[in-house]
Amino acid sequence: MSQHKPKILVVFYSMHAHIFRMAKAVGEGVREAGGEPILKQVAELVPEESWSEGVKEVKEAMKAVPVADPRKDLEGIDGVIVGTPTRFGNMCAQMRNFWD
Repeated sequence: MSQHKPKILVVFYSMHAHIFRMAKAVGEGVREAGGEPILKQVAELVPEESWSEGVKEVKEAMKAVPVADPRKDLEGIDGVIVGTPTRFGNMCAQMRNFWD
């Protein structure tokens, strides 16, 4: 009998790499627990010309992580883990845009 390996979408937004590092660690935890992590970032809303040098470096390091598409990436998964910075107690605009 084949055992189902749960697919867990780890969707995140990170500008300064803090949430990116946490999302990667969560993905490793999912893998260690026998699941299949699917790491995706949400689309950036801040224009590239506004990025500081440090942000450019972070975005370059994350370029291999695909951008999530809510119409496609939520199908056929068993769970979602969300990583987002907050602003005044709410999720960042990039994450809100993904869910909207």
